[in-house]
Amino acid sequence: MWMPLNKTKSLIIIAAHRYNLGRCSVERWSKLNDQLLELAVQSNGSERVNHKNVFAGASRYDYEYLKHYTGLKDSVQLISSFSGFYTGGNKYKPTEPEILVLSLRDTFMPTLTNMTDIRIYSLYEKYKRNELSDLVKHKAIIYIPYAVMSFKHTEFYSLNIPLFMPSAKYFRNNGGFGSNRTSTSWPHCDNDPDLWWKMPSHPSSPHTYNPNAEFAKDAEAEMYWLQFSDFYDWPHIQYFDAVDELHRVLFTADFQAIHEAMTAENDIRKKELLEKWCTIIPQIKKG
Repeated sequence: MWMPLNKTKSLIIIAAHRYNLGRCSVERWSKLNDQLLELAVQSNGSERVNHKNVFAGASRYDYEYLKHYTGLKDSVQLISSFSGFYTGGNKYKPTEPEILVLSLRDTFMPTLTNMTDIRIYSLYEKYKRNELSDLVKHKAIIYIPYAVMSFKHTEFYSLNIPLFMPSAKYFRNNGGFGSNRTSTSWPHCDNDPDLWWKMPSHPSSPHTYNPNAEFAKDAEAEMYWLQFSDFYDWPHIQYFDAVDELHRVLFTADFQAIHEAMTAENDIRKKELLEKWCTIIPQIKKG
């Protein structure tokens, strides 16, 4: 991090996929933590009333993760990702018969072949290049997430399209969530296979499970940290424990009621986000 910038400017640091990404040694990661602590101490000084630094997570996961390793506690805010500022012109009006599926797992789509009484179509088979206006023509999306926070999921949610997603039990019964959740192993770091346990949490952290423990090493740790994922933190998403249950959930869902509940939630999210930035901006505008 280029620290001299802090002398004349406010720094806004919002982690959207693990703040330490690319720091593949204890030494580099610890240096980053020291720099963040220094910025926080300077920001809290009485002479910096209108020159504050901002530390935040763009998801509940990154918010908890950032505090877990840095100990910044109340200095860290949750500034949740939100796409409603540009998706608002696309209104949910399902006219197409298919329920769309998005999954980067090659093994998922074949498991749906027995659902002959529900029209289910892969998003990228239906639309080689899709627009937001295409998505709102469908009554629901079955989404198998590849990350605990992704802007694809944020867009889907902001469109108020009913979302059907796997429960934590589904992932536990199917080999875990995947390496995209962690920051200390492939594809992010592969030079030290022990980094995940070498890097200690901050003593002030309330979390006893290691967020970088992969499923094969500690399944309980993965299940614990998954609870902070956007798709488990945001309300009104519909879950299934197994593909057989997905069939029942789809048949019994009230799509319009789910859509209306998501719309109300997104109105609240937008209001809260605007209020948060209206508080932050006066603190940084002189920086």
